Amino acid sequence: MKKSLLVALAALALANAITLWHVARNSAGVPDTSITLNSEALSSLSRSDAKDEDSSVNFNIRWQYPGMPETMDDWGWPRIWIAREALQRLGFDCSVSPASSDAQAFYRRQPSRRAFVAMQLATSGTGLTLLETAVDSNALRGRYPDSKHVLILPAIVTIQVTSGTGVPALTAIVDKVPTQIHIPKPFSTQIRTHPNAAFRLHLTYGSLHEPRVTGVDFSTPR
Repeated sequence: MKKSLLVALAALALANAITLWHVARNSAGVPDTSITLNSEALSSLSRSDAKDEDSSVNFNIRWQYPGMPETMDDWGWPRIWIAREALQRLGFDCSVSPASSDAQAFYRRQPSRRAFVAMQLATSGTGLTLLETAVDSNALRGRYPDSKHVLILPAIVTIQVTSGTGVPALTAIVDKVPTQIHIPKPFSTQIRTHPNAAFRLHLTYGSLHEPRVTGVDFSTPR
């Protein structure tokens, strides 16, 4: 029994140490982004009951594709047009014409690619718009140095062929963008105490592109 307890305690200590190391690594150095979002930019995922000990609040940041042609795939995901050169820079083989009879099978065999996306905050603070995809997050930050309005996040990009416009073309799906925000105490308490009030959420993203809540400001009720 004592041995099992010691093993359990050791496992817990290791998990806590890894978590603290991960947080410290993300917070090390100059923050990549310090951004402020209005509550309209957030869609609520969950709010624990006021009596819960956790009392946390979880949101998703709203984001959208830019104003370009898009269609929906068979699962309801929007497909977006990304330039062939950009797809190639992500590692996709674009050598087969999308009009070819072999195109669907050829591009379906290609695995999804890990990438980074640059997302710009609307001037109203009410959401993000995708600007560009790239393999290198530092290169993206170099092209979009405004760290108060442009957020760099990891993503998964999948190449596809579509003929939504009547002409076969290469398109892509940008997925798995980590937009969930976990708001801990004491900030979650403020939000739960004022459920009908508009607010501004201040976030800092570290070197691992993970968010940390640094403040909540309330304005007039909605």
